[in-house]
Amino acid sequence: MQTIDTRKFNKNLSKLPTADQIAVLDALDSIELAEVFGDIPHLKALKGYKNFFRLRVGNWRIGPFWTGEAFRIEDVGKRGDFYNRFP
Repeated sequence: MQTIDTRKFNKNLSKLPTADQIAVLDALDSIELAEVFGDIPHLKALKGYKNFFRLRVGNWRIGPFWTGEAFRIEDVGKRGDFYNRFP
């Protein structure tokens, strides 16, 4: 599956420690290698929102949005405050 990074995601990714940046980018690689949603580890749909998901990477959360053709990666953040600003 294809992924599209947003400016907000790239800005927040640059604020993460280097080791965590690598872990997040590895998780995005798993999205690109997947053929179906079930192949993506730690991906869950958000309750109450259509096409919004969360991808867990340790204490970090990635917020992808399914456009129908690709995942648009909206945000990344610490587990505690991520859900206050996403979606």
